[in-house]
This record gives sequence, C-alpha cells and structure tokens, in this order.
Amino acid sequence: LSLDANLELMKKTGQIDVFEYAKTMVNSRPHLVDSVDQYQFIYDCLAEAVLCNVEPIAMWQLKERSSMYKAKRDRQLMEAQDAYENKLLMMLTPTLRIGDCAGGHRLENRGKNRDVMVVPPDHARPYLQTLHGESKDKDYTYINAVEVDGFTRKNEFIVTEWPKHSTIDSFWTLVFDHSCHTIVNLSNQGNSRAIVYEVGGAAGVMGSDPDWVRKIFVKIFFSGNVK
Repeated sequence: LSLDANLELMKKTGQIDVFEYAKTMVNSRPHLVDSVDQYQFIYDCLAEAVLCNVEPIAMWQLKERSSMYKAKRDRQLMEAQDAYENKLLMMLTPTLRIGDCAGGHRLENRGKNRDVMVVPPDHARPYLQTLHGESKDKDYTYINAVEVDGFTRKNEFIVTEWPKHSTIDSFWTLVFDHSCHTIVNLSNQGNSRAIVYEVGGAAGVMGSDPDWVRKIFVKIFFSGNVK
C-alpha cells in the first residue's frame, strides 16, 4: 500500500513521503509495518523503481516487448545497454566491507587469490570440506568462489576464478565436494592448448577412485571481453 501510494505521489509531484504514509498505515492497521527491515524494504523498492524506471506493461504489449530482446542489434548498442544495466546493478547492490570478506583476507588465504581486492563474501562462498594439498595444515575450506542463483533455484551455480598453479588442487576439491558435473570455462585465450585441465592431478587429490573425474562435462567458450 505504501509503495503504491508513493509511486502515485511521485508521478503527480515528483516527490515521495515514506514516513507519512507508513505512519498512516500503522495508525490504521497496527503491526502492518512491524520492523526496520520492512521500513527499509519500502525505500529499497522505491529506489529501484526510480533508478530503473519501472513501468507496467500491458498484456497486448508483452509480445512486442519480448521480441525486442530477441532482435539482432549492433554490438555498440548491446554494449551500451549492458553498461547501463551494470551501472544500475552497482547502484542497487550493497557495497561489501572488508569484514564481509574476512576469509579471503586472512593471511593464509591471500596467496590463493589472483587479486587480493577481489575476494568473495563469507556468506556467499562455497566451503571446501576435503583435506587437500598444502592446505592440510592451514585453512583448507577456502577457495575464491561464490555461489550464484539460477533462474529457478538458489545457489544453482558456482563461479570461480581460473586457478593458480598452487590452487589447482583446491579447484578440483571444489568440483568434488559440491558435486559439480559440468564446468563452463570462459576464456580469452586464442590458443586452445592454453586450456589445460589436470585431470590426473584431480584424481590424485581425491584418492584412489578417479571414476568421478571421467563423468565431468567440460565446455570452453572463448571471448575477447573476459577479464
């Protein structure tokens, strides 16, 4: 109710008044806005509506709108659209603090990152469970990776950086511990021989049963924009 009222007010006056509408609702219906999180949620939704220019689409316009995304557009237009969407995502995504990524900044884990300023938040990273390599005497649970939601399931995918020579065993431990049956490799290497998966080393990491390695499907995509 508060969202709808503020959106209507914004259309008419260009302003919003979250506090006044929330107070009116609480006076009429106690506990309707019952926590700070709910109050903040109203602000977040309004901010997203303003920044993203959210407008309802009529049913008769839906087919025309969906066909727009299927049309082949020139590369510059696509890159401009991607840049705009990425800018919105950056504005709407809360900034991570160093404390949120404490695992990646620990002294024993810094060498496992390609860039010490690009590390995963602890609440979203997959933890390794199997002892492996030199990590047996250190923090064997860490790898620079994050869990990503899919279209229908939460934490459906795992995204990680290209392993360093010293973290190859951690990469295969991640594949094993989290039952990853498909690996999609995004690479800007023009020479396919540069893409090397040390399957023999993976079998060594996991012990005497290498059969699981043979069941992994690997797909490599080459792109000039991968960093």
